[in-house]
Amino acid sequence: MGGGRVVDKLTEQFVFVKPVRAAKLLDMSKSKIYEMIQRREIPAVRLGGCLRIPMSALDDLVAKARSEVRSDS
Repeated sequence: MGGGRVVDKLTEQFVFVKPVRAAKLLDMSKSKIYEMIQRREIPAVRLGGCLRIPMSALDDLVAKARSEVRSDS
């Protein structure tokens, strides 16, 4: 996976994902994802009444975490 993207070729086609899919991609619990959405750490939108997370937001979250790890080293 080049460029630090959290998605693979299969999921790259999605612009938005459900919180459940985001939890699986990040290996986190659903409740943690919902907490992060509520604290505005992960942006989310309502599309047709359904909560969705932009894949770009997950990529940004991972990139930020990686940069924090590097700066701590």
